[in-house]
Amino acid sequence: MNESTASVLEIDGQHLLESVIRLTEKRDQGALEQCLIDTLLELVSVDEIHLYAAETTIDGLSLKPLVQTSATLLIAFDPSEDAMRSLEQDPEVVRAVDLQTYVTCDPDATGRHRVIYPIRSSQETIGILVVFTHNTSPAHHELTSAFIRIYRNHMQLLHDNKHDILTGLLNRKEFDAEIMELMAACYGDSRRGSDMDFKACLAIMDIDHFKLVNDNHGHLYGDEVLLLFAQLAEQTFRSDDLCFRFGGEEFIVVLKRIDIKLAMHVLERFRAMVEDFAFPQAGRITVSIGVVEILSQELPTSIIEQADQALYYAKRNGRNQVWSYEKLVEIGAVTGVEHSSSVELF
Repeated sequence: MNESTASVLEIDGQHLLESVIRLTEKRDQGALEQCLIDTLLELVSVDEIHLYAAETTIDGLSLKPLVQTSATLLIAFDPSEDAMRSLEQDPEVVRAVDLQTYVTCDPDATGRHRVIYPIRSSQETIGILVVFTHNTSPAHHELTSAFIRIYRNHMQLLHDNKHDILTGLLNRKEFDAEIMELMAACYGDSRRGSDMDFKACLAIMDIDHFKLVNDNHGHLYGDEVLLLFAQLAEQTFRSDDLCFRFGGEEFIVVLKRIDIKLAMHVLERFRAMVEDFAFPQAGRITVSIGVVEILSQELPTSIIEQADQALYYAKRNGRNQVWSYEKLVEIGAVTGVEHSSSVELF
């Protein structure tokens, strides 16, 4: 983006700068996405904009709708599966991704063009921006492309700030924010007296004898174990479950919309998967897991403490096991503490 572009589009320099500042001050991905769309609607002559998250898979391009906005109205963005499949296989979309440059499609009956902009990180296509416009001047393309690059760079910063560098899982800092939001949702659900009880479980997972891996094989292979363990977790748990590297060889997973009985089944399956996996050099690795159901009347610190008690019991009684705090209370291995549901958490 240069001075001539702003001049051609008759955009005040201060206004342009304020738009950049507004975009880069966002600290939430959803807010960043909406701000990009709002900024382009304000600065560029367009009728409608669609924003998609993109992933290149072995089966081709996979798109997820994020934001759809017209120049006059925010539209619900929930296209059918057939419409999404058609878009993913659209030759013009595929061409834009392959060429890594915007593609301007032929005008429709009203003279409106569809312009497809690929959004790329350093290694892969991460998004697609589709603009519907009657104006396809180079200046409009340059400004749109410039704001896409600003959006992409800032989104990468947000991603890096929330994720562990080695494993790519969410980090401890993000866990603190997510667990507070989750507890607020639990508490709000109980206050509303919803018939659909909010169910979620939190599990702490600790790789058994991890120090021996580092001592016997070196930290390079220890890091490989952590990375492969994280990949197994991402493959096992659902996409809307939350996986965190909590520190060292300790991980946390928050399983959503699930009760403790089903959570135990899911976690036992993961435990067995880790035990059966052939880790290079390190050989057989096992994991101990403690889990507790998240209740609306609990404090976040209590939830962590209870899951940790279950983990400690698994470690102390032979490792390579999954125990729930509820089961330990039931058999008298730990003493449950009653909490008042009337405590004002937020």
